[in-house]
Amino acid sequence: MIGIDQLFEASGLTIDELADQSGLSADKIAAIVATRWTPSPEDRIQIARVLKVSVEEVIWGHMLDSRNVRYRQFGLQDGF
Repeated sequence: MIGIDQLFEASGLTIDELADQSGLSADKIAAIVATRWTPSPEDRIQIARVLKVSVEEVIWGHMLDSRNVRYRQFGLQDGF
């Protein structure tokens, strides 16, 4: 399995090209590729079709451990 972000990068497509070919908005594609948004089953089918892979080959979910979001954004407090 491969992450959607890596698959997108390897495709050579732009966000706009993937959006046009999949029928999804560029904003939604950008969020999916950045793993900020988990696509619906229908969206997954459309994106996989354009990228010429099966839906099952792709890791679609969030790649960032939610417990570490604040730490990665703001770091640890002084004296922690």
